[in-house]
Amino acid sequence: CAWCLFVSRTFKHCLDFSPFPFHAAGELPATVLGAIAVDAIGRRPTIATGLLVTGVACYACSLLRPGGWSTALASLGKSSCSSTWSLAYIYAAELMPTSVRSAALAGGNQAARWVDA
Repeated sequence: CAWCLFVSRTFKHCLDFSPFPFHAAGELPATVLGAIAVDAIGRRPTIATGLLVTGVACYACSLLRPGGWSTALASLGKSSCSSTWSLAYIYAAELMPTSVRSAALAGGNQAARWVDA
C-alpha cells in the first residue's frame, strides 16, 4: 500500500517496525479529536479539514530528510488519515437510504480494498 511505502521510505534509518507503535498510539487521540470536531463544526468540515491536513502533512514529509520533523509530520498525517477514514465511513452510511445501505457500503469497502492492493 502507499502508506507502507511512504513509511518505509521515511523511516529507513529506524529499525523495521519501530515507528509503528507511535502511529498506533496516535489513533486514539485522533479519533477523540475527530469526534470533538464533529460536535463542534460538523461532519463535512471535519472530513474536509482532515483530508487537507493528511495531504499537506504527507507531502511535506516527503520533502524533508528523515528525522524528527519528518517523523512528526508522518504521525500527524497518519492520525489525521485515521480520524478522517472513520468519520467518512460513518458519513457514507448516513447518506445511503436504508434499502441499499448495506450493499452500498460493502461495494465501497470492496472498491477501497481493490484500490489499496
